[in-house]
Amino acid sequence: MLGLTQVEGARLVEIEAERAALVALAVAAKEGDKKRELKRNPLKNRAVMAKLNPGANQRRKIRQLASEKVTKQREAVLSAKRATAAAAKKHHGASKEFYNKMMGAYDAKPAAEAADDEE
Repeated sequence: MLGLTQVEGARLVEIEAERAALVALAVAAKEGDKKRELKRNPLKNRAVMAKLNPGANQRRKIRQLASEKVTKQREAVLSAKRATAAAAKKHHGASKEFYNKMMGAYDAKPAAEAADDEE
């Protein structure tokens, strides 16, 4: 290092060391980008969904069996639906009766009762 003082030489060495460290960081960042795994959509990829949610495959199998026409699970689902529908129909009839009874209170009185009230 001709013509440089000791302080200038030390500063130059520090700058070179900093530059080398920055280059090493940039190279490491580029290598990290290459190694990054492609993100997969769990709703479309069954293996990734199973990794995130271990019971997903079993639940899918149960849903599939429940939708087939011949299985016992399908019969159980249908009988539960039919029972719910029957209960709803029964409740609807009682509610309709209650409504008609309540609305009957607001009906106009028949003419015979109106004549009795005037006398």
